[in-house]
Amino acid sequence: MLEAEVHEILDAARLPTDVRIEPVRREASARHYLRLRFLNPDSSFKTLILCSGLERPYRDQDHFVEIARFLQAHEIPVPRVVAVAEELGAILLSDGGIEDLSGALREARETDQPVRFKRLLQRAIDQIQKMQKLAPPAAVGRRLFDSEKLNSEMEFLFSNLNACCVGLGARPPITFEFSIFVQELCETLGRSGPFVFTHRDYHGRNILLRGDPETPDLTIIDFQDARMGLPWYDLASLLYDPYSRITHADRQEALEYFLERASPQLKKQRGYFYAVAMQRLLKALGTYIHQVFVREHHAYLDSIPPTLERLEEVIQLAHFPDSAYLLVSTLRGSLIPALRHWVERKEEARLSHI
Repeated sequence: MLEAEVHEILDAARLPTDVRIEPVRREASARHYLRLRFLNPDSSFKTLILCSGLERPYRDQDHFVEIARFLQAHEIPVPRVVAVAEELGAILLSDGGIEDLSGALREARETDQPVRFKRLLQRAIDQIQKMQKLAPPAAVGRRLFDSEKLNSEMEFLFSNLNACCVGLGARPPITFEFSIFVQELCETLGRSGPFVFTHRDYHGRNILLRGDPETPDLTIIDFQDARMGLPWYDLASLLYDPYSRITHADRQEALEYFLERASPQLKKQRGYFYAVAMQRLLKALGTYIHQVFVREHHAYLDSIPPTLERLEEVIQLAHFPDSAYLLVSTLRGSLIPALRHWVERKEEARLSHI
């Protein structure tokens, strides 16, 4: 976004235009984010976040504003919508902070602060269960994690894996047995219940922290794709986040914490946690391969090995079929090394033209 457009947005919102503009990196998103740091110490805001790249004119087509105001009204910590620039396709938001939960957990782990690590993770889980008790707004209530949606995400994985294999001259790793397993998995999850308010992308980088390091204020972001899903979905997203430093032992302890506060019905459905985690990790794998091979965002290559590690853990814990383990083994042993070699050649070619 041009600096003149930033000033136009601030002026229309009756805010000072004397700001320092800082880019904020947000991954795998068509949206662009800027941190606006107000230089006048008397300004009513120290910083704001400008989200741009939205459809023009922006009429809340993605229901971000509707969902933000709904969550805020129910005391879920989300950014406050300060202003909407419809013609420029942008939103001004309150700033949730620079640090995110993934970074805070990593720091707590590296500096041997187990109590802080546990407390931060539990606070994130508390917010999941608080959102799950809400009667959803219309925009969320009509969007479901049904079998069709879950299967479409698996088709995305399969198509990107096949495209990658064709491009690299490798043998496609998806077996008939695995495709049947995934289809049955999605069908089972899609007809299960109960369905609750689900953030859909609830991981550590979408939970910002600000304030006292011991008891920071949380701000949940990127909730515009919220839909009705199983109560396990956001928990699996959080605990099996490939970017996190959450261990198997941490996951087991966090799962028990979640179940202690869950309904009796949910406590009987513990196995669904791993089924949801399996689907979620496969969906993430498809996204990473698409980002690396199709869009050539090569930084996502480093996200694939930890995703495979977590998939392997889920397969073992849930006793999923050998076809699932075979997929992970094939990706780790041949396809990912070939993809890494392809990325290295691409990077060498790029540098040679600088």
